[in-house]
Amino acid sequence: MSDFLPEKPPYQSKHGSVWPLVVCGVLLGGAGLYHAWQSFAQGMVRDDTKPPSVGAPPADVLAKARQGDAAAQYQMGRYYMHRDDWRNAVIWYERAAAQGNADAQNNAGVAYMEGRGVAADKVKGCAYLKAAHEQLQTAHSADNVRMCEAELKP
Repeated sequence: MSDFLPEKPPYQSKHGSVWPLVVCGVLLGGAGLYHAWQSFAQGMVRDDTKPPSVGAPPADVLAKARQGDAAAQYQMGRYYMHRDDWRNAVIWYERAAAQGNADAQNNAGVAYMEGRGVAADKVKGCAYLKAAHEQLQTAHSADNVRMCEAELKP
């Protein structure tokens, strides 16, 4: 062999096998897949805007939400969601969803699918996600519907 080349490639073990590297790659790849799934699951919630400021909800938004304004009800849901108070978030999301707010339908669907703030109810969650997708028609909403339908299959 040439003086410039080692007798065996550096990726081979002393026994000439790459299996130790494959095993390490699978183990590390598995950890990466877990973190990728967690990121994906957290990303299912539709929220493209910055979280509201810390403190009490704005009085005008709360007043509008109590009067039945769907956009304000959705904002109240976001307010509680960003504080990890999913029980209250779902209450407001459902009020807005009942009026056809697609973002609220999506977030309520995710809450029911994952049991965030409510008892998990995949049928109800999937219904919300499908209603949201009918309006949103995005790749994200289509992915949510595919995932919920897959979870409903026996």
